[in-house]
Amino acid sequence: MAEMARDAFCNRNYRLAAEMYERCLKERGPVLELFFGYGNSLARCGQLRQAIDVFSHCCRLGHVPLERMRHLTAALADAVVASCNPTLKTMDVSSSFTCGMCEGALVMPVTVPCGHTFCRKCVIKDASKMCCKCGFKLQSGQMETNILVKGLVEKWWGPEVESATLRQEGNELFRRNEEAAALAKFTEAVECAPDSAMALCSRSQLLYRLNRPQAALVDADAVVKLRPNWGKGHYWRGMALSGLGRYEDALVAFCMCVALERSSGLVRSELARTLHCLLLGPTLRTRCYSLGMPAPYSLGARLRVRTNPALNSSDCEDNSSGEEDCCQITFQRSPPLSIASLQENTKMHALLDKVFHEVNRIKRSESRGCEVLALPQQVSLADFECVLCCRVLWKPVTTPCGHTYCSMCLDRCLDYSFACPLCMTSLADYLATNQRNITEFVDRAIRILLPAEYASRQLVHYQELSVLGHGPHIPVFVCTTAFPTVTCPLYVYEPRYRVMVRRCVDSGNRQFGMAACVNLECGMKSYADFGTMLEIKDWVLLGDGCSILTTIGAHRFRVVARGERDGYDTAQVEFLRDQPLSSEHLLRVKELHERVHRKGWQWFSSMSTAVQMEIVSTFGEMPPIEDNWSELTDGPSWPWWLLAILPLGQHLKAGILGTTSLEKRLRAIDKTLNHIQEYTGNLPQVSSRNIHNSQQTASDSGNNAQRVVRRPQAARVSS
Repeated sequence: MAEMARDAFCNRNYRLAAEMYERCLKERGPVLELFFGYGNSLARCGQLRQAIDVFSHCCRLGHVPLERMRHLTAALADAVVASCNPTLKTMDVSSSFTCGMCEGALVMPVTVPCGHTFCRKCVIKDASKMCCKCGFKLQSGQMETNILVKGLVEKWWGPEVESATLRQEGNELFRRNEEAAALAKFTEAVECAPDSAMALCSRSQLLYRLNRPQAALVDADAVVKLRPNWGKGHYWRGMALSGLGRYEDALVAFCMCVALERSSGLVRSELARTLHCLLLGPTLRTRCYSLGMPAPYSLGARLRVRTNPALNSSDCEDNSSGEEDCCQITFQRSPPLSIASLQENTKMHALLDKVFHEVNRIKRSESRGCEVLALPQQVSLADFECVLCCRVLWKPVTTPCGHTYCSMCLDRCLDYSFACPLCMTSLADYLATNQRNITEFVDRAIRILLPAEYASRQLVHYQELSVLGHGPHIPVFVCTTAFPTVTCPLYVYEPRYRVMVRRCVDSGNRQFGMAACVNLECGMKSYADFGTMLEIKDWVLLGDGCSILTTIGAHRFRVVARGERDGYDTAQVEFLRDQPLSSEHLLRVKELHERVHRKGWQWFSSMSTAVQMEIVSTFGEMPPIEDNWSELTDGPSWPWWLLAILPLGQHLKAGILGTTSLEKRLRAIDKTLNHIQEYTGNLPQVSSRNIHNSQQTASDSGNNAQRVVRRPQAARVSS
């Protein structure tokens, strides 16, 4: 039966294990090993109070193996965590202005690529190398101080920064075992910022190490009062209480720490020791002391209770690894154990009620999460001005060299140079990573401290985007002639077109005009009077700031007025649409439509396979004939596809693009194909019945071509 009970416990069937252990105890009598299994099973199946009664009974009889109480301790900790609000440590407004690692004032702040700001030393000593706020993988390397954040923190919270600096100096002295000098530094830090929970906590820890638990408790109480939701304050309060022998209060403090810290192994170890000491009771502890044995866990020191053969006791050691230790004091003449002799430990039950009451009280309290720093009453607008545009920072980003700019202003500068505008440090690597995330500290400060200025800057930004994306003038990319429904891949490298594309995407419109570059009679270059709106389907940023666009033609337009903005052309346009076909012309146009379609397909089929694959990979497959092609605004799609690959000059293509007559457009294509036929010889004859099969073959080969095309390494920004 005992073996079956152990198997049930190993299989985590704790309720069944408890029933089987209870049956074994009734059948076999009081066996200590069975009582431990019974108590562990009760603890694991949620009957915490009954489990405490079992272990309390064993401890009263002198059986106190600490290692056997690990399941009881784990069950208590799990119960405390389960009763705690999972959002208990939600950060408040002040959390954006403190270090997320040490939760204190920012000392020598550095902004990591994800946009969060921490103390430099905290980032350097962080073993995980992960942002504690978002999990971003931090890159190793030199990090420069965020100049703007450093100035703001020192201006707003000078005493807190000075206190944090003194505390760091005290920590260095403590590591060199210069306790007296370290205590003086911590005291100076507390005097500099009396409400600094970090300084008070550091001094409390040192006072505890110096065997001054009462003074340590005073500082720990102040820490808990300042920051009730900070687990570290409850931990050192528990250590001080334990050093004073106030184990009940210490148990409550450690349980609060477990509720806040969740998975801290060190805290759970101290919780186990305190619980064990409580279950021993004052009588047994007094007997231990009278026999010449030291206090089980005094002042948090790592003690060893050495074996005394006359007392039949074993060693008790607290090692630095935080593992559970075995402290067993077995008296030779102990009364027998039995199920009937179990008594309710009302004192421990009341203590459990107190623990859960305190956890629920914190659960209902307002979460403050980290050090409360009073926000300044008066803020200078000049502190938040961008040095490039001389306006309030909008979507501020910080470079690796520590300077902060508007994200759009920095992008404009990086279009022309890879150097920081202020210190001329190379930002080539920064540009290649495409990780220009908003600096949370600065952005949050503007939102909270300058709400009117932030709203005004936001309004101006959206108005500018609205004008760019939906204003009377559209941006024009001067390059080549694009056609409706036809794919137009673009490689954007000129600075003026980089900013144009960014604005099109930011505005949400994702469209711009495309017009061919033409030579005027005076010898100057301009762009054609007719063009096509292109819609951005995919935007891929390359490491050097250039980008690859996948666009498709939309509406045709005629230029009414021309303009310029930030180096790129703009135009006021009117959109074109084909003239409707009258009934008497429809039959003639249908015949022309079928003849030109067949002739165009014959010409495409006469090309080599390599050329066909190249065309399909660039412009896509030849579109099929739509059922309602005669009613479409821009006519059928396949003539535009043919025009894109026909060897015509830009003037001729722009002229055909501007015509609103489908018949004229088809006749122009027909005439061009006739010229090609005269120049290259007779085209192979392809009947209209097998055009569909040939198109399917070309489709397959085109797909293969797209699959083998190798795109450069880049970061896809949007799709």
